[in-house]
Formats: sequence, C-alpha cells, structure tokens
Amino acid sequence: MINLGSTRNSNELHYEVHILNFNEMIYGQALNVKVCFYLREEIAFPSFNDLISQINRDIDSVVNRFHLIKTH
Repeated sequence: MINLGSTRNSNELHYEVHILNFNEMIYGQALNVKVCFYLREEIAFPSFNDLISQINRDIDSVVNRFHLIKTH
C-alpha cells in the first residue's frame, strides 16, 4: 500500500509503502514499487485507533484481492 505522505510538512513527494508479510529493517533503502490498483482516497482520521482500524481493513482488502495469507 502506498500513501503519498501528505501529512508531512513539506512540498516534497514522499511515499510510505506497507509491505505485507515482510519483517526486515529496510528503512531508508531504495525500493522499486509496482502500483497494482487504487485502494481508496486519503483520509484524515480523528484518532489513532481509527487509523489502525482503517489500516487493518486496507490490509484485508489487499489480502483478499491477491489471495494472500496474512502472517502478521
């Protein structure tokens, strides 16, 4: 999942990528990402719990679309 990172206080374009079933420290590393489909509009969440709930729904949507198995 990719978020354009619009919550940063910057005019630069930033990407936040959520890699499913991956647990290695690669922060700051270069990555090639293929965008497969559009999931949803960006949302401003009223609380951290609402954000977490939406992330979990997004993960479920991607898992179902690609017939993946959630391991985390």
